[in-house]
Amino acid sequence: RINCLAVHQERSLCAIGQEDAEQGVVIVDLKTMNYMSLCKSTAKGIQCLDFDESGRFLLALGGNRLTIHDVDNEVMIASTLTHATETLDVRFTTAANTLVEVGRNFVRLWFIKGSDMRFEEVDMSTVQNPTTFYTCVGWIDNDLIVGSSTGDVIRFAGVTPISKIKAHTSKITNISSVAGGTFAISAANSVKLYDSKCRCIIAVDTEVLGVKHPISSLSWHSDKRKILIGTEGNEVWELSSEDGSNINDGPLVSAHASSPMAISAHPNGTTFATVADDGFLRVWNDENTSLDLAMPSRACAYSPDGRMIAVGFGKPVKDTAKTINGKWVIIDVSGSSYCIIAERRDSRKFIREMKWYSNGDRLAVGSDKIYVYQL
Repeated sequence: RINCLAVHQERSLCAIGQEDAEQGVVIVDLKTMNYMSLCKSTAKGIQCLDFDESGRFLLALGGNRLTIHDVDNEVMIASTLTHATETLDVRFTTAANTLVEVGRNFVRLWFIKGSDMRFEEVDMSTVQNPTTFYTCVGWIDNDLIVGSSTGDVIRFAGVTPISKIKAHTSKITNISSVAGGTFAISAANSVKLYDSKCRCIIAVDTEVLGVKHPISSLSWHSDKRKILIGTEGNEVWELSSEDGSNINDGPLVSAHASSPMAISAHPNGTTFATVADDGFLRVWNDENTSLDLAMPSRACAYSPDGRMIAVGFGKPVKDTAKTINGKWVIIDVSGSSYCIIAERRDSRKFIREMKWYSNGDRLAVGSDKIYVYQL
């Protein structure tokens, strides 16, 4: 499982942080998409990655351990415990050999000298109504800015907090800084763009655009006038940074919010359908269509002619009253708009398997028993 990414655009490098500690951090050349190196990590699960300005050094945070890697020589040059209750973000600063780390009740600067790492706590008591959680790090030119759980953005001069603006009414989840001192910030369901004087120039309510899941990541590409947002539903949306509109009809990339539980191949051999606990049926082809079925599913099957899909609902342990174990439906997928044309429920256990027989006039459904239906 991939937990985080870091990209160095000038060197076309991508670092991939994984949940498996044995895999550590993989470095990929984005021009060739070839594997370059593997930075072994002593931590369990990588939570945060960041390249320095040169692209030679990479920081990795896993658990409560912070490591610095020399990418060119493929060696770890420094490692230390953070001694923090909870770290939420850590980044290289614009100054050489310096990091900034934020989290629960703290903002701190790290200084690297050879293999030695030490930190100094930033005094946040001068900030009016200081918060408990400092959530993410960004920049206005060379000035540090920090997002908070109360929706405030705090600006620093050096290591001293000098001002605070109310950017959101809820927790700030991401900051994306670009040249010229402008920056974008996100909360659960909104994105705002600010100029170098911390004036809001665009505000976007992502729910209005059809984004159903909270925002988990944010990247502003000012040269292309685009904002990319990733969601907890495993979708990527591409927005215009000029007016905040959705550039595409829907998400640029979409996938299940949870691991797919079943897959079925279309008879044409180039189209596939998947279902999962997120309640969506997704059809993977040139159009990548999805249908919200509102219930978890662990079984699906294309009909022999590919014009219908049977979907069975439920999961081993029900976690909501909306889940109807044992129910199944047949969906007409022959046209551009999908619709349910039949449904039934003869079991109180979740559907495990579904198979079509003959020329599509029979359907076998596996639950606590095997049911065969004449259609």
